[in-house]
Amino acid sequence: MAGGTPPACQGMPIKQIARHKQMAPNTVRRLLRCEQPPRYQRPERPSVAAPFEPLILQLLRDEPGIGAAEITRRINWASAGLLRPRGPSAVGFACRLSTSRNRSKGLGLLF
Repeated sequence: MAGGTPPACQGMPIKQIARHKQMAPNTVRRLLRCEQPPRYQRPERPSVAAPFEPLILQLLRDEPGIGAAEITRRINWASAGLLRPRGPSAVGFACRLSTSRNRSKGLGLLF
């Protein structure tokens, strides 16, 4: 849209473009004033592995065939809170089954 309105819209009223594109007339005006089409951009954020990168690279240099699970164990990644399980845990589920209310139903004998 550099240099004014695009050729397809020249001579078309703003209201007609807005109806055709199903958007507000002020949005059409704002877009026609732009030099380039709008583009969504996410803000840059560091990787969750960034603090561990030097250690990971050193482990890979020392042992090129090491697996991802072994790397996470050696750098103690789970203690950083990155690999915490999401949602209900099996232990929590077992505790709920063994409550006194469920014992009367015979479910408490499982645990």
